[in-house]
Amino acid sequence: ALYRVGCLGRIVSFSETDDGRFLITLLGVSRFLVVEELEMRRGFRRVQADFTRFAEDPSPGAASGGIRRETILTELRGYFVRSGFEANWDAIRRMPDDMLVVTLCMVCPFAPAEKQALLEAASAEDRETALLALLQMGGMDSDEGSSGRAAS
Repeated sequence: ALYRVGCLGRIVSFSETDDGRFLITLLGVSRFLVVEELEMRRGFRRVQADFTRFAEDPSPGAASGGIRRETILTELRGYFVRSGFEANWDAIRRMPDDMLVVTLCMVCPFAPAEKQALLEAASAEDRETALLALLQMGGMDSDEGSSGRAAS
């Protein structure tokens, strides 16, 4: 399936692995709406894109009055512990607010539909709220929230 919203990216680095795969790092430039899917070319899917709705994407930083940084970091710790990840907490603490949210949206191993929800968030604040919700859900203990009663 093809989502209605995509993201145009610029290749910032790539390398070939020993087994012939390529590791490609993209920098998101602007989101777009898919107008229609075009005929495949050389094995790649192509679309006609409309960037109008996301005209502000190329100029980030004009957004919010700050994020709930300590809340995000607390939830991130729980998420990483539950998922068995380790992190460079010094680098995370030094990251500017807007970069922190965007980076976590990219690097956390959320399901494709969850990543899509983050991509489609209408504002930086909405993206932060969605990120927090995903971290909280992923960081919960499987018994948390249950009433302790057996299902009947």
